[in-house]
Amino acid sequence: VTTHPDLQISVDYVDTPPYPGKVVTFTVHYTNNAAIGTTGVVLTATKPPSVTYVGPGALWQESAKSADILYLATGDLPAWMTGTQQFAIQVPLTFTREMTNFDIRFSIGDSGISGAESQPSDNQVVAPLGVPDLTIVDVVVEGKVWGNQSGVVQVVIKNQGTGTACNSVPGPGSPPDFCAPFFVDLYVNPDPPPQSYPYDRYGEFYSTVEPIPAGKVVTIPIAFSPLAVSPRFFYVKVDNFKEDPSRPYSLVPEYEEYNNVFGPVYPPYNTFLPLVIRGR
Repeated sequence: VTTHPDLQISVDYVDTPPYPGKVVTFTVHYTNNAAIGTTGVVLTATKPPSVTYVGPGALWQESAKSADILYLATGDLPAWMTGTQQFAIQVPLTFTREMTNFDIRFSIGDSGISGAESQPSDNQVVAPLGVPDLTIVDVVVEGKVWGNQSGVVQVVIKNQGTGTACNSVPGPGSPPDFCAPFFVDLYVNPDPPPQSYPYDRYGEFYSTVEPIPAGKVVTIPIAFSPLAVSPRFFYVKVDNFKEDPSRPYSLVPEYEEYNNVFGPVYPPYNTFLPLVIRGR
């Protein structure tokens, strides 16, 4: 027979990558999995300094230790009973390089009047809210290249961030877990070279990139059609699309927007040597 309470906490939320200004609501579930009730139950949420607590529901209070530690006293929790609360945050309107994630840590405790916790290992949970960071690792031009020729450029892209890289900004009618593809552009002899941030002109050719999980590397081919001029060099830019003039970032909000361009890449050429006929 259990003589101590057994508190447990879990969290539900839509974990698609955040975009500037996004509000994320966490539904916190807590349970007493024991035959003995407990008193003075308190939920605690620890957030990064960069995010803002915005409700909803019952008002969580700031801890005396830190404005980034908030708590909610829920009262007594009888044997086998459960409860649900909500906690919502808004991420910053602008991402900076140190904002690699907006993870929230939730925990549960009580006054201890009923005795020590019988299974403390499930008294806390981390809700990951990672931010992507795209970079181009390598660009390989297949075959020899000259004017009036088709070809393929293989672009190696890595998501070195902590969240899935995708277009996570929903439009009208989009589902809450919206996470769509984005683009990678190929520029031929650009002068000047494309900027990494903010949006620059489009490349002459492009390919679509499916969402890339955190830490993954993918290779995307970009096919180019016959060119009017000989390509002396290429540049490649990942995530280059201007959808909303008021939005400085492209489709994928990243914590580092200045590493999305790769180049110059000098393609190999066919070399024609003059034919010399020796006299006999």
